[in-house]
Amino acid sequence: NKRNKNTADYPHATMASSSVNPDITGSFGPELDATVAAIIAPGKGILAADESTGTIGNRFASIGLENVEDNRRKYRDLLFTTNPEVGNFVSGAILYEETLFQTACDGAPMVE
Repeated sequence: NKRNKNTADYPHATMASSSVNPDITGSFGPELDATVAAIIAPGKGILAADESTGTIGNRFASIGLENVEDNRRKYRDLLFTTNPEVGNFVSGAILYEETLFQTACDGAPMVE
């Protein structure tokens, strides 16, 4: 039984988060609404940049690069800064924990 997948099949895709369950969202409802709207914006997607040290190590090994924190930081910096237009297409990023504490080559926190 295949269903026709349109927005009627996914009410949460067009419904604000605080409208879904205001008991959970409480005073954060408006902030959650804005976050949901940004994440599901048309033409945008989420960048999955949460490769573990093991997974990224496999990628590095295939090109002969040592799997050390500085190389992982440089790789992520390259990923996030290569194209200044990336913000037009990415609404958010899933990050590996190590990234939360790293800084970009220009000194800015990686999470910014």
